[in-house]
Amino acid sequence: MAIKQEITESNHGYINNIFLTESFVRSDILRYLPVFEVLEEGPGLTVDVYDDDTSTMHIVVLMKWPDYPSYILLNGWHKDFVVRRALKAGDVVGIYWDPYGSKLHFCVLSRPTIKASSVSVPMGSASFTPRPAGP
Repeated sequence: MAIKQEITESNHGYINNIFLTESFVRSDILRYLPVFEVLEEGPGLTVDVYDDDTSTMHIVVLMKWPDYPSYILLNGWHKDFVVRRALKAGDVVGIYWDPYGSKLHFCVLSRPTIKASSVSVPMGSASFTPRPAGP
């Protein structure tokens, strides 16, 4: 099972982590790992995350969010994903667990489209109007 999640202000701003649903972590990750106590009560588990878009490997910590039915990825999430991939609110990412490689896979599924303005931009005494490329 893969999860598809929209990046919110809290994912890329102050909090610097991403939440994963308890059902995803329990059904797709924990069933392959004998480390339940480390995630539930300990400091978390170091996990490899492969960025499918850039073919790069990164390390984050997966841990249970205290008193909340979610898990989080932190300690590397912000620098290696938010900053490096220039994630913004509204971007949609996909994450899935590879049980054979014992790692998460990550990719950017979509980014919000930026609507182009139809207004000409004055530049000096002339205005800029896009024209089709030609020979």
